[in-house]
Order: sequence, then C-alpha cells, then structure tokens
Amino acid sequence: MAEIGNVSIEQMRTRLRASENIHNIIDDLFAERIDEYMEDPKKMLEILKEVILPFRKVDSLPDIKTCKSLNLTDADITDGELVRVRCMLKETKGFEVYPMSSKVTGDETKKVSCGLFRSLFDALDDERVKLGTRYIYGIGPVPGASTWYNESFYDVAVTADGTGDCSPSASGGKQKEWRMIAKFLDESSSELKPNHVFDLFGVLDMKEFYEEGTSENSAVYFRSFHVIASEAVVDHKVLNQTFPLISDSNPQALSVVKKSLSLLLGDTSAADYLCCHLISKTYIRAVGNPVCSMAMNIVNVTDTASIIRHIKLLMPKVIVYEVTAEALATDSLIPKMNYDTDVLEDGILQFSSGTVFVIDETKFSRSCLSSVPANKRAILNKNLTVLERLVKQQVFEYDYTHPFNIDSDVNILVLSKNPSCLKLGLPFTLAIPPQFCDGVDPASILQDERTLKECRHTLQVCRNNVEHITLPQGIDKEMTELFVKNRGSGASVEDACNQLHNLLIVTRLLAALDFKFEVDLSHLKEAKDMEEKRVNTLKEFLSKNEEKT
Repeated sequence: MAEIGNVSIEQMRTRLRASENIHNIIDDLFAERIDEYMEDPKKMLEILKEVILPFRKVDSLPDIKTCKSLNLTDADITDGELVRVRCMLKETKGFEVYPMSSKVTGDETKKVSCGLFRSLFDALDDERVKLGTRYIYGIGPVPGASTWYNESFYDVAVTADGTGDCSPSASGGKQKEWRMIAKFLDESSSELKPNHVFDLFGVLDMKEFYEEGTSENSAVYFRSFHVIASEAVVDHKVLNQTFPLISDSNPQALSVVKKSLSLLLGDTSAADYLCCHLISKTYIRAVGNPVCSMAMNIVNVTDTASIIRHIKLLMPKVIVYEVTAEALATDSLIPKMNYDTDVLEDGILQFSSGTVFVIDETKFSRSCLSSVPANKRAILNKNLTVLERLVKQQVFEYDYTHPFNIDSDVNILVLSKNPSCLKLGLPFTLAIPPQFCDGVDPASILQDERTLKECRHTLQVCRNNVEHITLPQGIDKEMTELFVKNRGSGASVEDACNQLHNLLIVTRLLAALDFKFEVDLSHLKEAKDMEEKRVNTLKEFLSKNEEKT
C-alpha cells in the first residue's frame, strides 16, 4: 500500500470504516503536501478515488460497507460524510471560484483546512488564500426510475416476487423531490451534458445557502455534493452489478418476454411490435431526422393500468403522462429558466435516454379542447407543438427566454381507445384485440427473480445492439422493388417513403431481437408480414368503429 507522507491509504480507509468525518481525513492528507495539492488538485483527487474504492463496490469485503445513499429517504446522513447518489444532471451551471485552503485557529496552533471539498469556510485565513476552479451542475432524482433499476445502488431489498418494493418512483409517479449542486474538480467534467445519469461518490456538504433575494420556499439548491468519483450509468449494464454472470445473448429470456406481452395484449403480432418498440433507439440523425425511433400508438385500449404495470416491470425508466384538456392547458411540459433564482424549473419533458414515455390518452378526446379558456390557449398550443416535435424530431425543448433544444432518445408510447387525436404524427398505429381480464396476471410468468432479471437485461442488451446492426448490400434491390410496388398501388412519393422507412425500422429491430448484427432477408420478410397485418388489422378496427357510429 502506497504511503502518502505520514498517512497511508489503508489508514484512511480504517478511519472511514470507523465512520469518521471525511473532512478530517481529507484535511490531514491535504496538510501533508499542501503546496503540491494546491498546484495540482487532481493528484489529491486520484488518491481519494483509491481510498474510497472499496466503499463503492456492492461486493465489498464483509467488514467494508458501501457508503450511504442519498436516494434513500430514511438514510441517516450527516454533514461531511462519504456518500453516494444516483442522479440525473438537470442543468449546467458553469464554474465557480473557491478558496483552496484556510487555517482554523485552535488553542495553540493553526490547523490547515482543505477547501477542495468544502463549499464554505467559517472564516478565511488572510495570510494565504489561493483560489481554484470547479465545475458545477444541478442534479436531481432520475425521473421515472424503477426500483429494480436502482436497487443495487440504493440497497433496496427485493420482495419475494423479485420486483423490488413499489416506491413512487417504481410506479412512475414523483419521487421524493430533492435538488443539489454537484461540484467537480476534474477538468474532464467541464462539459457534461444535461439529462445524463450518473452514480456519484463524494462528500456531502449540508451547509445551506440561498441565492440573494430568494426565500426558503423558492426552488433553489441548498446542499452541495463534492464529487470524488463518478460513473456514467449504462442501462444495459446496470444489472451486471448484482448479476455479473448474466448472458448478453438469451433467446430463452426473450421468448418469455414475448409470451408475457402476448398474454397482455391478446395477440402475438402485437407482442412483437411492443417488443420492437421497447428496444427502439434513436442512435443517429440523418439530415436532422431521428433514425430507428419507433413512436407508437396502441389503440382499442380500455385498461391502461395493466399495460403500464407490465412495462414498468420490464423497463428501467417509465414516465406516464395522463392527457386531459386541463393538463395540456396548465402543465409545464418544458423546463424553464427562472432568472430570479438562477434555477432551471422542472418540466415534465426532461428525462434521460432510454426512458419509456407513456401518454395515456384514454380519457381524452379532441372535443375536450373546446373547454379550454382563451387565456390558456397559448399554453395548450405550445404543449401540443412540443409533444409533436418530440415525436417527430426526438428533441427536448428548454425555455431560456429563447428556445434551446437538446437531442433525446426516448420511447414514446401513446395508449388510446381510438387513433390518437393529439395529431402528433405517430408513425406506427397498432390495434389490439378487446382487452379482458380472466383473472390471470400476464406478468405471473415473470415471477421468478432470475428469469425477471434475465428478461430485463435482454431487452436492454437488444436495445444497445440496435446501433451496431448493418444492412447487407443485397437488400437495396428488395427495398427498391418495394418502393416501386407501393407507388404502383397508388401511394404518393411521401407515403411510399414513409412506408419504406417504417419497414426498415421494424427490420432492424427484428435483427436486434434475433441477436444478429446484420439484417438478413428473413428479417425483412418478417417485417413485411408484420406491417401488412398491422395495416389490415387497423383498417378492420376503424371499419367496425364506423359501423358502430
């Protein structure tokens, strides 16, 4: 074990195991080589990363517990404690200049205090003040995070059915609201992007502060998180933390997923489409348009709860937005900068890549909009425009007085009784058989904990593989023939292109579900059959509806 002056890494770990305030440990380390660490704070940061490494691991030695999680509502955490948090970066706040050290006067001596991981000093030593720079971000809970997604990080116990406890976040509702400022010393963290999810490890500074002129009731940050180490959370690897031997190619798990979805929707083809939708991914943009985005509208839905519950069981992040005329005319869908408090106020449309955004339209009809008063029409029209742009362009809009867009990669699923009347330009509309309940829960085949983890992991692996799938040269001829055929049947150039685009999306997703990295003609044939059945089933559904009216 390397020695750092008179303090060894193992000695520091021993003090952490004894729950000593980490500020004391950092101060002692800092005092050993104060000039060196003030000249290059990264050197001290690297030492501390090594010190806390055992406290970050889930599979640590028996005598080493992982550091406490700020995500747990009942965690007993004190100022200056080594902690961890799974969070989403909500906004970039630039950088701040801070004093790197100070001396606190005691009875006979002056003790050096390190400022690298403190927000404030009670008093500054005027004899020696050197200023440093650190990068700051607003952070908050991961929107829509399912409990199972977080359980390995939060230390949440898994229930007998393997689903984890049903906290508000697992049900897609609001999590316990909290905001913090994350402060990074490392210059490589100067260009992190909003809406990305990280596991952060560092020092909690609970000294409260408010922007001048704001009140305690304002939505301002009041705690700081001084980052020692950070890890980007990758969805297709999140289960590897507690299940390291899980397979990345598991056709058996995928067949279980399809069987459960078939029982849920009452149709195998509909199950295949929902499977494709859940792994769809906007991984590139061609001329500004998202590639392989599969926004979908499932119609003939009367029981949204069963579908939503099933999706939450399988997917890591799910947000549900129930559409009503009142909600569309009052909800703040986009984040908005409040320049009085210097805080980006939350909007519903601010979440991370890989989130399933479910729009529940079953209690809404276009005629409801006539009840919206004139003074709220502008909000209504703005929200409809923002939703349409999200569907068509996969972008989140932010209001910084002027519009500001951030590329997104979310799975948009609209549930409705009839084809969506929001006019969002959804490319895939899928009619399912009438829903019924025979007393058997379709999720019952997912009760085994290992099977459920394998199903979740398999969907994320397939989603990750989408961007790596290539199209063979020979498929060009097939696509050209299909385009000519569509034009010959009376389709306009635009419609024929859209049909071809949809077909390519389904083809690529089927290859991903087949654990292949190249599309073959069997995937194209299956996609053609699926699309033909989808279109015909939708026509039959619409025809029956017309007869009823």
